[in-house]
Amino acid sequence: YCLGKNNFFSYPFVLFAFVLFYILFLIKKIIQSALGGGVIFSFDKYLVDFLLKFRISFLIKIFLGITFFGEIKTLLFFLLISIIFLYFKKEWKYLLILLFSFFSSGFVGYAGKILFERPRPENAYLIKTSFSMPSGHAVMAMTFYGFWTYFLIKQSKNWQKKVNVFFSGLIIILLIGFSRLYLGVHYFSDVLVGYLIGLFWLIAMIVVFRQLFLVKKSFWKKISFKFNIFKK
Repeated sequence: YCLGKNNFFSYPFVLFAFVLFYILFLIKKIIQSALGGGVIFSFDKYLVDFLLKFRISFLIKIFLGITFFGEIKTLLFFLLISIIFLYFKKEWKYLLILLFSFFSSGFVGYAGKILFERPRPENAYLIKTSFSMPSGHAVMAMTFYGFWTYFLIKQSKNWQKKVNVFFSGLIIILLIGFSRLYLGVHYFSDVLVGYLIGLFWLIAMIVVFRQLFLVKKSFWKKISFKFNIFKK
């Protein structure tokens, strides 16, 4: 009964709870390896040196343009437009998912920088005063563009469109993360942890608000049914 279709703790909720715990496990392992001198730490150093060899003015301009779409000022502007759009569409569930995932992931990402105090890579093209882990661009790109990928897939009825939307969203998210690596402002593990933090909060908010709205609908249906019986 507790895992019933119309209860909060339904089968999808339990399934995604395991997924969320696994994401947390991955985040822990990556951080331990990156900060503890493990395999990921070595790969971080190697990739920074490797990409530095290919840093040319033409590609720098391209990736500066790409990284612009992960800037907090840009995303806040897009967020405002998104709020207005979802409000007038009366998509309350999706509006709550976007708001809670956006600010929750942003807060956790910022707290992570303060907690880990990881210095930025040397020879970065952009000078940043904040700490390196996790990548704020990766966190917010996964949360914001991941949300719109999810929303547009849910709205599409054609499977071809769903696939196109999925890969378009994935490419945007990956390009923003790679732009941070190419410009030398983050290590690979910073971006990876950022992606996982964003993914965690996005999935968590989708599941929670999906279940809340599902339970709410079920509740009102029961109330309506009992009321109709009483009238008879």
